[in-house]
Amino acid sequence: MRWQKPNLKSIYGLLGQAGPPAEPHLGARMETVRQAMLDTMAIAGLGQRHLHIVARIQLAQGIQALWFARTDMMTSLAAELGEAAAREKIDALSPLFEGLLPKGFSYQPPRRRS
Repeated sequence: MRWQKPNLKSIYGLLGQAGPPAEPHLGARMETVRQAMLDTMAIAGLGQRHLHIVARIQLAQGIQALWFARTDMMTSLAAELGEAAAREKIDALSPLFEGLLPKGFSYQPPRRRS
């Protein structure tokens, strides 16, 4: 006998949540972030050499997936441009995520050394 029949239509259902946040501007802001990430890869000349990262950015299903894709971007940018230039580019992208991530993922600007 089944006491409860789970209605799992998404990963949110599996996690016990109703669904993704229903903010109308979220989709547009997420696409802005996605495009900025793709532009950064293209400007740095990495779009053709690191197709797996470009694909990961293009196929990301949520803002958290884009946030985690920054790690791969940082790795490839650092290998090609050096760590300081890579950090500068990633730091320029990070404020775009402000207000879109759960509190545990909150963006904190880097500390400037005196």
